[in-house]
Amino acid sequence: MELAASKEFESAREDWSEGLDFVGQIAYQLEYRAYTDYLSLDPTHIAAVLESKPQNFGYEQLQLFLTDGEVAEMDRRAALGDKIEDLVQEISGKATPEGDEGDDYGDNLVGIWQDQRDGGAIVISVVDATQLDIGKLGQILGDSSLLRIVEQKYSRTDLETFRDAINRELASSGVPGNVVMNSTSEGRVLELRTPDPSLLPADFAAMVPADALSIVTSPVFE
Repeated sequence: MELAASKEFESAREDWSEGLDFVGQIAYQLEYRAYTDYLSLDPTHIAAVLESKPQNFGYEQLQLFLTDGEVAEMDRRAALGDKIEDLVQEISGKATPEGDEGDDYGDNLVGIWQDQRDGGAIVISVVDATQLDIGKLGQILGDSSLLRIVEQKYSRTDLETFRDAINRELASSGVPGNVVMNSTSEGRVLELRTPDPSLLPADFAAMVPADALSIVTSPVFE
């Protein structure tokens, strides 16, 4: 990697004595930091972190060097994320099954997630926002300024029905592809990833509303 051999990383490179691969650590830093709005991607900052090698949660649990301030912000966001189960309980009257967020919560709640590119805000996607007690949700979260409500057209049940129909069509057509339900600023959306969309039949997914599905060229991941 060219960056690892650059002047910015000279001191960190010369002082590197960790069992971790230096180039691999830089690649890991860039990949991990790109998914947040609080972990700097500035090469000078990353080089300074690698030179100082903080021995905190980042290294101990993630094998990723982070400053103490970055770990503190990670902890703050984790505490917000821990409130998701209580928010789901308030909205739907049902607790969140571990690892099964958003399933079987009625016709209104589509999904709930944390946006790491928006200060760790909690995003709640629903069909009808008027059914929500926004004040109560803000109290549960402890900081209403970090609550985002997104109203969308299709319920989670709708999206799952569309997804199942698309998967059946994929299987019968023999075209490789994955259908994922993405969390976006506009709510939950379906995305079909396939190496060559031109192989799809002309009438593919005709039963699915056009605004409920996007098709992208992408490798297939099992």
